Amino acid sequence: MVLLVACCALLFLPTIRARGPAHDACREAGASLEYFPESNSRAQHESGHRYASYLSGFGEPSLSCATRAPVYRFLWVRSFHGPLIVRVDRRGDTWHLVAVERVSSDGKRFDTRRVARMLTRDEGRRLELALARANLFETPSRARLDGLDGAEWVVEARDADRYRLHEEWSPREGPVREIGEALLSLTGWRFGPRDIY
Repeated sequence: MVLLVACCALLFLPTIRARGPAHDACREAGASLEYFPESNSRAQHESGHRYASYLSGFGEPSLSCATRAPVYRFLWVRSFHGPLIVRVDRRGDTWHLVAVERVSSDGKRFDTRRVARMLTRDEGRRLELALARANLFETPSRARLDGLDGAEWVVEARDADRYRLHEEWSPREGPVREIGEALLSLTGWRFGPRDIY
């Protein structure tokens, strides 16, 4: 069973680029293009390379060296579905969303679906309420990634000089689950009850 899950995960793994993209501010400052800060040992050593592979494959920026704020990203790595990311960032008075998912209709051919748009004022308010409830910068990071059939829920939060990474295995409740579901709801994509695990 473990071998089957590992093989499924490899099928959905996007092409790995040598280096991930970063914001212009990172390039100008000559900052590292690593996706995760060295202080986060779990992401840096155990899961970091794989997470960075997904993010780089989707053309996602590094948030660990971003100066733009605030920005939040949800990476969802599921056993039986393709990886998915949802990123929201605030620009002035508006929130912008980018979502990308690797999908397969027959288990052999893989496509990417993508949405990029500005959130409505009401959506922005609902997002801000969810973020305030989750309180990601004050909530202790927990790395609970044990399991066979399930999903890794990875939430990154960046605001000015603050950066926080939260990782959990198929959380049923708590801030990581709440933010993941809040960001998924903004994509406009439909997910059945069995798709969210």
